[in-house]
Amino acid sequence: MTAYQNQINQAVLPFMVYALTFSLFLGTAVFTVVIALTILMWLLSGEYATKYSTIKDNPVVIAALLLFLAITLGLFWSHVPWSEKLPMYMKYHKLLYIPMIASIIQTPVQRRHAVNAFLIVSLIILFMSYGKFLGLIPFHDEGMGYIVTRNRIAHNIFMAFAAFLMIHRTIQKRGSYQWVWGVLSLLAIFNVMMMVNGRTGQVILVAFIALTIWQYLGFKSIKYLVVVGILGLLAFKTVPMFEQSRLAAVSTELKDRNSSSGLRMGFYQNSIQIIKKHPLFGVGTGGFPAAYQAQVASDPGLKVTRNPHNQYLLMWAEIGLVGLILFLYFLGSAWRLSMRLPFDDRCMIQGLVLLFSMGSLFNSLLLDAGEGRFYCTLVAILVGGLNIKKA
Repeated sequence: MTAYQNQINQAVLPFMVYALTFSLFLGTAVFTVVIALTILMWLLSGEYATKYSTIKDNPVVIAALLLFLAITLGLFWSHVPWSEKLPMYMKYHKLLYIPMIASIIQTPVQRRHAVNAFLIVSLIILFMSYGKFLGLIPFHDEGMGYIVTRNRIAHNIFMAFAAFLMIHRTIQKRGSYQWVWGVLSLLAIFNVMMMVNGRTGQVILVAFIALTIWQYLGFKSIKYLVVVGILGLLAFKTVPMFEQSRLAAVSTELKDRNSSSGLRMGFYQNSIQIIKKHPLFGVGTGGFPAAYQAQVASDPGLKVTRNPHNQYLLMWAEIGLVGLILFLYFLGSAWRLSMRLPFDDRCMIQGLVLLFSMGSLFNSLLLDAGEGRFYCTLVAILVGGLNIKKA
């Protein structure tokens, strides 16, 4: 290995990954530039045999590659034109970030720096959101809440994970640092629940609070989870602020098929009908939009969609039962690996898997640009450099 390649591997590439996590909250254009530079540096860095040896036994990397292979094979039984299915297929290229990033991040210090980069940008976005809320920054209300660089769904998903990390630091720190992280946690929680109306992130944040209690108390947490659940339900029923939130409006929206929740229920029902017709192999990668349009053709009042807003249904509809199983294996491999790791690493990976598993019930997160990059980047960082055989 030449001197410049050693410099790239030891200094440049880790810094590029830190830049990647920082850019996750800044928008697609910024991330695209940074990931392109990262790929270029990775290709120039050499030492491919060494990189391969560091990831070949990583179950998360293997699961990502198997899922990408299945999506690739699905192109060949999709009956729509290549001009239609290739753009959909290319949305899954982010799965290939996982082996690359996992081969770069090799030490706990590098993992900590990468996570800190995400926390720093989250705090910047949080303060800017409050700046809009307080009238310090010009704000044009688009019906999404006090968003900054992302739409309401992505903002709340990302901020919910940041809040999860902050809560853990609040519990673990002592002295003044504990108070600082505690205040920041509360600011992030309020931001997600009351200032930005992305319901997916709100549901995930509630699940994060339950997960955190479980992670620290185990089975002893059951009584606390019951109390928190009851108090949460009472709050949504009695506190006007919560009664007026989009999360509380779900039950009402389900009665209106043209509302956000009503449309999703329609997407799910029609997607299940497509799956019933093609249960084993699906309609092929990129074939969902055409299949859905054909499914709802008899009812012109139904809205056509290019994805069912549910990653599980999309996997099953396009690549069949095998695709669904591989997607579940992709998620489960990270959770299973977390059980063999130190407490801090275990908590972060479990939180990330919970986020993506729950979020994929209401959105096609792996297909979505920002949310899919978020998961693939962070999960690769958290499993990078782990000694799997000893873990």
